[in-house]
Amino acid sequence: MGELVSGTRRGEKRCFKLAALAAAIFTTICCAFRPAVRAADVDALEHLRPATPAIPDRDFTVTDFGAVGDGRTMNTNAFQRAIAAVQSAGGGRLIVPKGVFRTGPFKLCSQIDLHLKAGAVIQAPDTFEELGVSNSSKFIGAEVPDKRPRSRRRSGL
Repeated sequence: MGELVSGTRRGEKRCFKLAALAAAIFTTICCAFRPAVRAADVDALEHLRPATPAIPDRDFTVTDFGAVGDGRTMNTNAFQRAIAAVQSAGGGRLIVPKGVFRTGPFKLCSQIDLHLKAGAVIQAPDTFEELGVSNSSKFIGAEVPDKRPRSRRRSGL
């Protein structure tokens, strides 16, 4: 039985050596045929100017869609309605006036300028429960395993 174990170990060593050799050959071949990295034309990059977005000259105020900047009211639906109005109009500026506007996640649309006036704050809720999500791991899209020791899991700590 000792011979079988030592034979297996010799075989494992040979297999490991062959795998390491194959990896070295593969790396050498890939590096040899890789095209040369070209240096960037720094002068051209310095003069590169991205196009400015074309946002129509229309103003929408989030409070016109029911948002309340009191720091307590959830304004997710108001933001969604305001963004939908901007989108259906073909774009514009969505103005958030002074105040603390609590909201859950919302999606912006194309051709929108989300403009916060001085003193305006868009704030997420303090807890996942306020978003209607009882388990925070479901909110981020992945279950998080409980890594506490078993003794603490049973006692509720």
